[in-house]
Amino acid sequence: MTAALTAATAKKMLSVESRLFGTLHVAPEACIRFPRGIPGFWEERDFVLLPAGADGLFWLQSLRQPALAFFAADPFVFVPEYAPVLPSDLEGKDIAILALVTLPRGRGGRCTVNLKAP
Repeated sequence: MTAALTAATAKKMLSVESRLFGTLHVAPEACIRFPRGIPGFWEERDFVLLPAGADGLFWLQSLRQPALAFFAADPFVFVPEYAPVLPSDLEGKDIAILALVTLPRGRGGRCTVNLKAP
């Protein structure tokens, strides 16, 4: 790769500050927009999805708030029989389904995932 091509690629990357990961450089097409926000975080609409190191686990990092990152899981990896009922306006669209994980307060606690909530 030439230096000019590398510089052009770097210009297209977004710099995102993260309390957990430091400064991230992400491609604009890697960003995810939630038009209505996330329940409980309605003003937060723009995120980047980062692999968490194990299959089916991710970090959903806010592009605006460095301290806001959600731990997320692909429910189908952990509960293969999971069969969510989707709203009719999503049928036929290219979507991904992730569940936000609740982390325990202390060591040795269990992580939980709510597969019934929206």
